[in-house]
Amino acid sequence: MQLSKRLEAVVRLAGTCQCIADIGTDHGYIPIYMVEQHLAKRAIAMDVNKGPLERAQKNIQAYGMEDKIVTRLSDGAAALKRGEADGVIIAGMGGLLTIRILEAGEKNLKTVQTLVLQPQSELEQVRKFLAGHGYRITAENMVLDEGKYYPMMRVEHGTQENWEEQEYAFGKYLIAARNPVLLEFLKKEEKLCGEILSSLEGKSGEHIERRRAEVQMTMKELTQKLEERYPLEKAESWDNSGLQVGRKNKAVRKVFLALDATDAVIKEAAEWKADMLLTHHPLTLDGIRQVQAESLTGHKIFTLIRNDICHYAMHTNYDVVEMGEAAGEMMKLQHPEILEITGINEKNGMPEGIGRVGALVRPVTVEECAQIVKRIFGLDTVKIFGDMDQVIERVAICPGSGKSMIGTAIRKKAQVMITGDIGHHDGIDAVDRGIAVIDAGHYGLEHIFISRMEQYLKSQFPNLEIKKTECGNPFQVM
Repeated sequence: MQLSKRLEAVVRLAGTCQCIADIGTDHGYIPIYMVEQHLAKRAIAMDVNKGPLERAQKNIQAYGMEDKIVTRLSDGAAALKRGEADGVIIAGMGGLLTIRILEAGEKNLKTVQTLVLQPQSELEQVRKFLAGHGYRITAENMVLDEGKYYPMMRVEHGTQENWEEQEYAFGKYLIAARNPVLLEFLKKEEKLCGEILSSLEGKSGEHIERRRAEVQMTMKELTQKLEERYPLEKAESWDNSGLQVGRKNKAVRKVFLALDATDAVIKEAAEWKADMLLTHHPLTLDGIRQVQAESLTGHKIFTLIRNDICHYAMHTNYDVVEMGEAAGEMMKLQHPEILEITGINEKNGMPEGIGRVGALVRPVTVEECAQIVKRIFGLDTVKIFGDMDQVIERVAICPGSGKSMIGTAIRKKAQVMITGDIGHHDGIDAVDRGIAVIDAGHYGLEHIFISRMEQYLKSQFPNLEIKKTECGNPFQVM
């Protein structure tokens, strides 16, 4: 028997068992296929209506499987006896009906080892129901069959760990596996939402606003997706990454990118009517005890709120996940290592942290290295401590303020440190310790955050409008 792509995926998820019970069997295709392919020794084809059961009976007879497959008129799992089947399939029904079958059949399903569910709707509600009623999802898949998307899951009895909201909505295992069908579905949904929003432009009315709110991404949804890639827990303990100002239910369509939330940047964002200001640096690293319009930070907060702009910062969590690696790649470092390890990646068990250290593609002088830095990072000037004619090969790079890591760079045999915010004494002391320093400025290296985040947002959220600040380096050199 040849199954549809959807049913074939359901069967693969079910695996092998002694006896499979197909609830809502329709034509009996799944029981016939599983017995025919020796995936199950016996099967029970169940349906609440006589018509589907009669069709199933005819197919079973046509394949000569009356001795191995029985049919039963049953409302859900009501006619299933305890211990009779070790596998159950509930496929092609609405999510709410799937939940009702699981609730009503709780006693009969207690002895079932594996269930495969393929709800047609209310996926989030189904996943949350399972987590709250003694089930745990152990695998998921999603297929495209004749133009329709079909998510499905394998379920066992047990306690499920807490999932994030987006994992309940789209499936933890599908997200982790970067399931290509899920990715295609999400991109299609984003495109559709963008088209709907465009059609609503310039229109007003309660139903229009309600429809606009339905298709727009909220701050909560957007930041949850950002935090999947750049988890806040990877930030340093002293840091203040995350939502700085705003409300999580704010609809977001326009995102303004900058390195810092200066008055000039906030003014730019407001004039552009941005919904979200996304910066690398937080609004403040110090605690705020009072919010007064007369204070510097208070004035910024009032301006953001007055213009209904949410401010979100991705600081050392971004440094750990991407900044150091990106800077090392731009310098084409060979066999790069992490400069300062801050933790262990829980997914792959590998160390992660700030900055990189490695060899250049060829030995160069300190002066040549400085020229390379200027060219790659688009800088007019850099500050150099050390012998300009010294030939070096092993380089450490730490975008931002890396003077605290000079000792680490020396221990890792770096001959030059590329970073920012190096003071007079920091520089001359480094030279005395045997390492040259190229100070490219705090902004000079970290500004790559803006362009890289622009690329990431455009690739992941094509319906968002993105704009970068026109404010550049915060100081000039005469």
